[in-house]
Amino acid sequence: MNHPRAACLTLLCSFALFSGCAIPQRGVPVQVRGESKGEPIALDVENLHGGVIIDVDPSAAAPRLSIEGPDGAATWAAAQIDEGEVGPILRVLVQPKAGIAPAQASLRVTVPAIAGARVRTAGGPIVVSGARGAVDAQTGDDLVKGGMVRVSYAQPIDSPVLIRSSAGNVLLEAPVGSRGLLVIQSPVAPRFDGQGQACAFHSTAGGAWSCDLGPGGFEIKLIADLGSATVRLKR
Repeated sequence: MNHPRAACLTLLCSFALFSGCAIPQRGVPVQVRGESKGEPIALDVENLHGGVIIDVDPSAAAPRLSIEGPDGAATWAAAQIDEGEVGPILRVLVQPKAGIAPAQASLRVTVPAIAGARVRTAGGPIVVSGARGAVDAQTGDDLVKGGMVRVSYAQPIDSPVLIRSSAGNVLLEAPVGSRGLLVIQSPVAPRFDGQGQACAFHSTAGGAWSCDLGPGGFEIKLIADLGSATVRLKR
């Protein structure tokens, strides 16, 4: 017998998962080995058969991880905090359990503070909210279609950025005042909303565009192999 309330909850969770909305974590929790001691933590995350959602929540006492989606229980995950040269690094690997067909389950990571992130997925979307520091977020490859990628910075960008999807759209959001050389590769002209901050694109060979967001910054590169690329600055 179908239950309307259960069906509604399922639809709500699915919408929240892909829109990045904050809802209580209801997935399969992932145990994290090691401690970060409250310092900003760098992330090194790979989900080989699903998406990755990263939230920065200053009220979180420690990193929280969960596997969300109908195939969460069929997924294997390992997470450990290591001491890096400049601070703690949370390393996470997610893949289907041995002998089980590839799952489509998203990994949700909640951290109190972030120092940068490297994220890889085989096909699912990537959503990073409250980003800081250098970000390298890439989904898909020549064989697997990548999902959409959305990275939203909490402060003006002052570090290298690389965002790529092999099949989906890419979106970068950051406060006005972000600096760097913006380089975009996509089959269609990029979209830019600077909220008053200028960006005069110059086209280059091979379907690329570039503009200088401000002196002294690093390269900010967006690659949408088959989709569109959008940059939005906010006040």
